[in-house]
Amino acid sequence: MDSAIEVMSREYEELVAAAVEVVEKSGGQPGRALEELKQRWQLFMAACDEAEEVLELARRRITAEHVMDVASGMAPEGSAMPPLPPISS
Repeated sequence: MDSAIEVMSREYEELVAAAVEVVEKSGGQPGRALEELKQRWQLFMAACDEAEEVLELARRRITAEHVMDVASGMAPEGSAMPPLPPISS
């Protein structure tokens, strides 16, 4: 998970640097700088998506482990899951 956060952080820094370049070149032809900004934005979003997938997998694993602990009676005292409400209210 640390590597996903590091990649996301690095891509964010690159995105900010590209945005600064666009602002600095706004007096001239910012076409190339805008294209770089767009590319950096896409890379940053891809890094965010990857980090989100890592978090979702961790959440699912923790949830499954907790359910198994509760079902087997291995969960610590007081951590029993409350009953689920009925689907139709």
